[in-house]
Amino acid sequence: MRLSDCLLALLTIQLPCLAQVMRDPLIGTVTDPAGQPCIGVMVEAWRAGGRGTGFLDLDYKNDFRRIAVAKTGRDGRFAMHLPVGLPCRIIVDHKPHAVFLREDCLPGEDINIQLVEPAIVKGVVKLADGTPAKAKLRGWHRDLYDEVFRGETDKDGRFCFERVAPGPIRIEVEPERAPSPSWQDVPLQSGQTFEYDIALKKGVLLKGRVLDADTGKPIAGARIGEGWTLHRAVTTKADGTFEMPGFGSDGYGSVHCKAKGYVKSVKQTPKKNEPLTIEFKMMRGLAATGRIVDEQGKPVKDVYVQAFGSARTGRTQHHDCVAMHTPADGTFRLGGLKPDIFHVLVVRKDGFATLVYALPDAKANVRKAGDVVLLRPRIVRGVLTGPDGKPKANTPVSIWGYNDDRHRMAPNGPLARGVNDGMAGWGYINMYVGRRKSRTDQQGRFAFGDIGAGSWHITAYDERSQIIGRTDPFEVKAKTDPPLIKMSAAR
Repeated sequence: MRLSDCLLALLTIQLPCLAQVMRDPLIGTVTDPAGQPCIGVMVEAWRAGGRGTGFLDLDYKNDFRRIAVAKTGRDGRFAMHLPVGLPCRIIVDHKPHAVFLREDCLPGEDINIQLVEPAIVKGVVKLADGTPAKAKLRGWHRDLYDEVFRGETDKDGRFCFERVAPGPIRIEVEPERAPSPSWQDVPLQSGQTFEYDIALKKGVLLKGRVLDADTGKPIAGARIGEGWTLHRAVTTKADGTFEMPGFGSDGYGSVHCKAKGYVKSVKQTPKKNEPLTIEFKMMRGLAATGRIVDEQGKPVKDVYVQAFGSARTGRTQHHDCVAMHTPADGTFRLGGLKPDIFHVLVVRKDGFATLVYALPDAKANVRKAGDVVLLRPRIVRGVLTGPDGKPKANTPVSIWGYNDDRHRMAPNGPLARGVNDGMAGWGYINMYVGRRKSRTDQQGRFAFGDIGAGSWHITAYDERSQIIGRTDPFEVKAKTDPPLIKMSAAR
């Protein structure tokens, strides 16, 4: 980089929300469609805490916060410091070009961002009777999963996204009063205006009420939606009633209901052409309580805590996921846990080691975790080479494992005893909370930035998610980062 760019890098805006996170530099170049440097262009980095995990909490995975901003210098170069081993979203929003958005960027890379001529996606969404429909729309690159637009229709059912990055785009429509149609795939070209007029199906009216199973009283504020993601969710009124017009989206065969403090309820729904009525009788669940403190015993706010459990009945998996962020006093209470499955507590905040603990048995319907101490993270760095001994770039890698005291709250519990009946113990739990995901840079390097003391191993994957390399288990100590991990891929 030129001296001017180095000085500019020092002036990069580093926002305070990740002040404790260890950082490495990410550098890059922004050019226009002709390959000429773009000067004075803002490059933004955004971070969502759930990225790079297998968590099922979609809100946490999409809670993006801006963490750094840099401006390009005279030769289009920029530099910013990003958290080590924690994936970030990079955005360049520079008119009149298409908005550049790239997911899961990591420091250590040298990114070549060539802005391109945008495409336009526009159209109108109408209900089956021809009247305008209110709907949310989202588009993403089908291969890279980078989001290219997000928005909703106006009062006339129209939408227009004017600076869309071209490529193989997949479009999702979420109407307010009609079933969602199947995803639409579009080979979008630079300069193209793609007109997408959508005639929605009618669907049926789904209505009902949500009651406390013990008292019979209505539950206000419960959320009901299609599938486990609560697609097209609606909320119950004060009398516990709800209505979902246009029920019947493609690909959703069940209705899920969630209410604070209650065990999630699921109803299978038949395919019908007439209105459906469902009554949910919700059972009070167990609660997990505790407090998050630092090494000096002071409470820590805005820590993500999740109680997660998983079980299997026949060929069906059952997942239980309840989460929150701690207030200023560091306390948490996660209610509505299923009483008949094992749960673990996940504690996560950027700048600290991610911790997972098997929760103890409930007493008076409460699993008490007590104080959980946040600890400084260890950084696990490595390099992946191919069969030819050369660095293997842009290859997915995952680290698997846990902190070594994961059974301290329940030393004689079923998870500590190694219960793994049909993946009922740590097996399924491991898939969702025991894994962190990353990828190699141009020089085959990778890093994971939130690791605690414990036993770990790393796997590398090909584009079909097949394992092409795996390390032996290795130990991470509490006070020192492990030596560089050297891996070799089979292909």
